[in-house]
Amino acid sequence: MIKKVFFKNSRGLTLAGVLHIPRRNGPFPTVVLCHGFGSSKDSPERIKLAEKLAERGFVVLRFDFTGSGESEGRFEEKKLEGQIDDLKHAIDFIQADALVDGERIGASGNSLGGATCIIGASKDKRIKALAAVCPVVYFDPDRALHYLVKDAKHTSTVDAIKK
Repeated sequence: MIKKVFFKNSRGLTLAGVLHIPRRNGPFPTVVLCHGFGSSKDSPERIKLAEKLAERGFVVLRFDFTGSGESEGRFEEKKLEGQIDDLKHAIDFIQADALVDGERIGASGNSLGGATCIIGASKDKRIKALAAVCPVVYFDPDRALHYLVKDAKHTSTVDAIKK
């Protein structure tokens, strides 16, 4: 089963997510998926991973960080600290679900989402497992925006930045 969900971060902004729930009885281990800098919860890779994990008995939450996808906030104000806060609130949200085994929560992310997961796991002991794919080790948002604006394949991101 797939269900659209919404929850708030510490700044009161609404974050959009999608829950993938196995077709069995819970509670289930859970994975929170974190997207990269110019991506969203709806990237084909994230959707496919969520589907495969749900088939194997995991609840999966894929969500948009502040200023990305369907979540509130401004993309150009994106900061690593804000993403770590968003991850914490995603875990708060998912942990409240009766289908979730609160002792078996993992986080997975790529690029900036991977860095977010690493730092988030170091601060939040509820994260018991971690998979970071090509995490960034240094993040300068001004430089990243500069490269995105120059990169024609990110036209939807560039249009959002220019608004």
